[in-house]
Amino acid sequence: MAERIVASPATGAEVLYRVVSVGGAAIDDFRGRRDLPRTRPLPPDTPWLLLAGVSMFDTPAAAVRIAQRRPAGLARVRLKVDVGIHFARTGRPGHDTVWGAPSVLVACVEQVDRAS
Repeated sequence: MAERIVASPATGAEVLYRVVSVGGAAIDDFRGRRDLPRTRPLPPDTPWLLLAGVSMFDTPAAAVRIAQRRPAGLARVRLKVDVGIHFARTGRPGHDTVWGAPSVLVACVEQVDRAS
């Protein structure tokens, strides 16, 4: 049986970290895998819901582990309230999936540092 995904609306208190382009956060950095060209096949049982969201992490260290695979930036993202953002703890501990319009999510970026 698949894992149950329970999304909560953002409260404005959530601060998460997202791996972004080296030049800084752009709208494309906040598009879900559903909306991006596929560079590798997905497992056939991947829930569509997860493909519509974007991965973020609870700590900078967790995001940096992912960022070490390529040159990247690390965005500090404070999820805003009342703008249609939802999030859920998914996958391994410290991983979150966030749903929201890419333009809204990029507007939540407070800071971008070089991750690698």
